[in-house]
Amino acid sequence: DPTFFEKQFDIFKTDPEETLKALFQVAIADGRITQAERVLLHHFAEKLGMPEGQFERLLAAAEKHAKAE
Repeated sequence: DPTFFEKQFDIFKTDPEETLKALFQVAIADGRITQAERVLLHHFAEKLGMPEGQFERLLAAAEKHAKAE
């Protein structure tokens, strides 16, 4: 189905914060978020229409969680 990825992205856009939270969980699985992961996650957040401040808040929370473990 050539529209598969487009349909998936539409699902992600229904709740961008939950989508990013899940992606941050994957990113911190190894205990840290690399610069490359940050860039990729930031780009994805932009595509989802997430405001910069919201992304930064989620990033800070994810980094704090990674350090706590």
